[in-house]
Amino acid sequence: MSRKTISQPIRILIADQNQAYLYSMQNFIQNEKNLDLIDVCETINDLIFALKTSKINVLIIDENIFQKNTITEIKNINRQYPEIKIVGLSIDDSIHMKEKMIGAGAHKYIFKWDIGRELINAINYN
Repeated sequence: MSRKTISQPIRILIADQNQAYLYSMQNFIQNEKNLDLIDVCETINDLIFALKTSKINVLIIDENIFQKNTITEIKNINRQYPEIKIVGLSIDDSIHMKEKMIGAGAHKYIFKWDIGRELINAINYN
């Protein structure tokens, strides 16, 4: 007799300060059965606390959450929590920003106006 494997939902943390984008991301994530939104962080301190106290699989992080130090912080997060997949977000559509975020350790990079199916695809990407 074969057994069905029940997969655990992907646990997600969002770090962004823009209310409109947060609302959109929350709606898209909550409509997906295999995704579980664990927390939303709007400050650096909230993000650091959530990373220390929550078991997550994916961090969705806006390039402006840390002001000028986001790239450095992505490197630090990647070093401290290598098991967490990082999805970088930005309104900057330049290849330069994409390369910086991917180079810092983001696994995927999406433009904020692509939130929706692109976000879900980035989260589910292995």
